Amino acid sequence: MLAMDATLGAQRVVSPVAVADVRISTLAEALRRARTAAPVAELARAQVAIARGRVREETQWANPELLYRREDLNANTSVPGDIFAEASVPFPITGRRLALRSAGGEAVARARADSTTLLAQLDADVATAWWAMLRAEALLEAMRSFRANVDSIAVYDSLRAAEGAIAEVVALRARVEGDRATLAEVTAAAEVARARATLAQLLALHADSLDASDRDAFTALLPDAPTAPATSTSNVAPLRRPELVAAEAAERELRRRVQGERWALVPDVTLNAGTKRTGPLRYTVLAVGMPFPIFNRNEGARERAAGELLAAAATRRAVAQRMSREAEAANAARLALRRTPPPRQLAARAADAARIARAAYREGGIGQLELLEAQRAAVAAREAIVRWAAEVRLADVAWRRATGQSQETP
Repeated sequence: MLAMDATLGAQRVVSPVAVADVRISTLAEALRRARTAAPVAELARAQVAIARGRVREETQWANPELLYRREDLNANTSVPGDIFAEASVPFPITGRRLALRSAGGEAVARARADSTTLLAQLDADVATAWWAMLRAEALLEAMRSFRANVDSIAVYDSLRAAEGAIAEVVALRARVEGDRATLAEVTAAAEVARARATLAQLLALHADSLDASDRDAFTALLPDAPTAPATSTSNVAPLRRPELVAAEAAERELRRRVQGERWALVPDVTLNAGTKRTGPLRYTVLAVGMPFPIFNRNEGARERAAGELLAAAATRRAVAQRMSREAEAANAARLALRRTPPPRQLAARAADAARIARAAYREGGIGQLELLEAQRAAVAAREAIVRWAAEVRLADVAWRRATGQSQETP
């Protein structure tokens, strides 16, 4: 919708959710918000309604037909005209309609499973975007700290160069390193903006509504923190994921449709009943109509249904195999990350080394190159910790998605 700014007189696009004071502070809140407001969630709910309507459309009873007809209405003749009043009702005598109703029930079950699949993928996308945002914010904090340390070195060296204690080229080198750190910080800030925009789009919110106050849940995952064991899930995934439920329902649906198309070889009948009046005479009319399957024996529909059944069976087997492989791959990645974490106290030791290097540089114990290298090592260690923690979280997201678990599982 468009809103007119009363002060500037300019038009700007305003999202319908902008008026709501929604704040997202935790992953659980983000998941709940996505399931209620995301367009994908609406699509998931619509799929079930579409399937139900399609079942009713295919299996509804035909409407009766009423007929009133008058013949030989000629005023110049003394022969009385005929008046007919009839009602015809299509009457299915085969089990095709029952087969379609049974197939429709499986279609609704498949739609529910597909809807669950969409919601599960939405949860995985939200969780992935959530941890990606926290990773970007943590890396931005590391770049800001690095830039501040390098800037302090540049200021210190500038003062020393002005006093003649060091060469101007040494101070210039520190300023160049500070400029590089500033560019790294700007790049990290842009990555944060992109990550927040991605998550906000999934939640149908503005990026300003994302507080991410539970970032401690991300930064607390240090190498010396205990990690949950990763176990084999190849036998669990095919039983818990909705994709297989949908594939099985689709196969059952098509099997019933095959049976229905076979029964369609016997046509349904039409019952007709009514009266006929010719002058003072009245007659009762009864008729039964049935098409004979001479030219159209429903062979095309039967062949198509049989082919669709074969395709559905192959799809079900492929889905089961794919889910098993996905679960094994996700579990292997999760296990590898947790089995070989970064060394304990990596970030703390690197930070201590950088702090000691600064003190030693001021005392003249080391040169500027050694000091800058220590600062780079400190930020690289912190960055490695952040990326490892993010990979662990993202691997957990993929593992839960592959095994059909909730993304809110601790």
